[in-house]
Amino acid sequence: LQYTQEVVSKVCKIIDEEPETKGSCGLSGFGFTGNRPTAALIFCPLKHWEEREGKEHHVTTVMQRVRKKVAQLP
Repeated sequence: LQYTQEVVSKVCKIIDEEPETKGSCGLSGFGFTGNRPTAALIFCPLKHWEEREGKEHHVTTVMQRVRKKVAQLP
């Protein structure tokens, strides 16, 4: 569970650095399919549409950027 918490913290930091996000909340050891040490959920609300106009600020674009950064984690 400690390793999962460390990874969740790193991912939340990456998310929080995105200008379109309003922060993030990570839950380690819990998932929609059950509780286990390797499960995690991260919730990330985005800023209002008016604050993120343009294709480069769309949710799918933000997710692509976050996924690229997360994929580089050791």
